[in-house]
Amino acid sequence: MGLLWHIVCFATDNMPAHAGPFNHIILISLSISWGSLRDEVSFLNDARREEASDNLRSLIKLKFGEVPDWVESRVEQADHGQLKAWMDKVLFADSLDEMFKQ
Repeated sequence: MGLLWHIVCFATDNMPAHAGPFNHIILISLSISWGSLRDEVSFLNDARREEASDNLRSLIKLKFGEVPDWVESRVEQADHGQLKAWMDKVLFADSLDEMFKQ
């Protein structure tokens, strides 16, 4: 659970009885909004990573031909930053081995 959820739970549990239902609705609404925002950011990060992996595969195909299984496996496991680094390397690498060496 995220920090906001803990804050909402704490605030709800410690809210005075006279606070009324409106304050509970605000806290629940904040929690739902935070969850929706987190889901949207996660979706956008996934889409960004997928676009980078598609671009890298295209560059590899143009320069070296078909993408071997071992390269595909590395691409699938990489984060966005690593994919971007490999996109820079593809311009100057003479082979896939050189490009993917660690």
